[in-house]
Amino acid sequence: FFQAEDGIRDYKVTGVQTCALPICFLIRERTRRTMHEVEIVERLDTDTRTRLLNEAASQTRLHHANVLAITEVLELDRAIGLVTAHVEGIPFSEVLQEGEPLARPDALRLFGQMCDAMVAAHAAGVLHRELDPDAILVVIDGERADARVTRFGRAALQRERAPSLTSAGYTAPEILREPRAQDPRADVFSLGAILYELLCGHPAFRQADSRKAAEAILQGRFAPIGDRLPGFPASGVAVVHKALAKDPNARFATVRDLQRAVGGASAALLAPPLRRAGPGESRSEEHTSELQSPCNLVCRLLLEKK
Repeated sequence: FFQAEDGIRDYKVTGVQTCALPICFLIRERTRRTMHEVEIVERLDTDTRTRLLNEAASQTRLHHANVLAITEVLELDRAIGLVTAHVEGIPFSEVLQEGEPLARPDALRLFGQMCDAMVAAHAAGVLHRELDPDAILVVIDGERADARVTRFGRAALQRERAPSLTSAGYTAPEILREPRAQDPRADVFSLGAILYELLCGHPAFRQADSRKAAEAILQGRFAPIGDRLPGFPASGVAVVHKALAKDPNARFATVRDLQRAVGGASAALLAPPLRRAGPGESRSEEHTSELQSPCNLVCRLLLEKK
């Protein structure tokens, strides 16, 4: 619907960021020459277009260091463009898939930033509904790695649609049952699933495919964290399991409540994962593992992408 050489309003298109729908383009602001991304949403009926414009516009007022939210809404002839800043980083899913655990204090600091982002979003009346490790970008800030929650544009788009199957292993059961459900506790569930994976190195609802993962969530079926980490303190188990409760009323009422509970159980959650001692190791070495700095890991992954 537009020619790349013509650009979009005040932006010049410099490349395609993702080919999946909605298509995302890399763009540069003509005057300041700052880099951004724009998701193009097409084929909208009048009511959906109006609703999306209103919700996206409200997201432009969401400002937080750990949020990568919509900064501008472009009304085009046959589509809407949702603009965000362009930030170099690595999806948290890739960090988790590296197979080596992050240093636990760093991992919980990143989780705390995810919670901070969602507390700010909820205070602005913005729900995510599709929060998963792919929706979290880990970026380098000086000598440390920080988390930024992204995909708020897709959250606005998906408000009246079924959640993506790619995030099914992290989507709250009430959203899977009723895609139009609007409850902040759905994001609490998603954060609980991310916390489980941070601690265990294994998704709570890993299944052969996304549909089976959704079935496991609807049934509240996941391996207790104590089975994954034998001897893990009960206070830490209670926090994770409460966040993953199938019934929203049994969960933490807010993301802030979850964050406070994590802080209250910090001694337990900072306990290193247990593993069997290998040949030549003493039992005192059972708690040690090759823990890595998220900053070093992200830098390496960024270099590998270039």
